[in-house]
Amino acid sequence: MRGKDGCGSTRQATVRSGCGAVVNVPHQSMPKVNALRPEPLAVETIQARIPRALEDALDLVTAAIGGQARDVCPAIVRYYLTRVAEDPAVAAAVRLAAATPIAMVPADRRFAVKFPLHYWRAAWAAAQAAGFTSKSELLRGVMILAAEDCHIHLPQRDTAVPKSDRAARERCNFLKALAKSI
Repeated sequence: MRGKDGCGSTRQATVRSGCGAVVNVPHQSMPKVNALRPEPLAVETIQARIPRALEDALDLVTAAIGGQARDVCPAIVRYYLTRVAEDPAVAAAVRLAAATPIAMVPADRRFAVKFPLHYWRAAWAAAQAAGFTSKSELLRGVMILAAEDCHIHLPQRDTAVPKSDRAARERCNFLKALAKSI
């Protein structure tokens, strides 16, 4: 029996006649379908206590680049963690950001982000090589660097710290493209 939309119904599934795509599977068949799916990607939940000011700064970054905070904030943190794993210069910049006074403010908020385990291991190894000793310190540095890259003004860093405007612009532009795609 065919409907107006070109779908044919069989006992096992509903299949679109034009392209042969499966558009519906009965719930009785889901255990077999789930058994054929690849293993889910192992993830690590990285949690940290952060100051309210950093939570607000991350929300301002989200507002600056666009998108919903609930979707974009974790993506921003994952992006920077990936950059830490790939580029020692970014790891050093995050380390310097984590040493700013705002990172030392008592934490009254909780932040958590899920990150694929194999990426997390690489990011944490690079972070440790840069001198990080805690995940909270790393996440605080990431949030501060993201804010600075998007020109959100936080308390000033030490003037002796070199700053790469081009790299910051590139990271901020990537974040804008990322926010548009979410």
